[in-house]
Amino acid sequence: PAGMPVGAIVGWLKSYTNTPALPAEWVECNGQVLALPESPYHGMTLPDLNGASSPEKRFLRGAVQSGAVGGAESHNHGFLLIDRPAKKTINVASKNPGSNLPPYYEVTWIMRAL
Repeated sequence: PAGMPVGAIVGWLKSYTNTPALPAEWVECNGQVLALPESPYHGMTLPDLNGASSPEKRFLRGAVQSGAVGGAESHNHGFLLIDRPAKKTINVASKNPGSNLPPYYEVTWIMRAL
């Protein structure tokens, strides 16, 4: 979008029907070294927000400062199961491969480089 500052990151419906080509001032965030001499990010490695250069995908999180990478590469979610008659708590790890996410569109993360 016009007026977005250099360094802005937005979601782009790359494969959606009738989506035009990516303008020259925008690049996909695929973890590549940027080869764009006019950009202040020339020669820098862009964030890999689309999982293109590694199996681990990232997501965006708002913060007062930006540019850092946080979180673990992998983790498990678990829950506590309370056995009412015995009044004891059992830690049970969830291994369910299914998703409870509502329907969604997948986007390609892009960054304004110029």
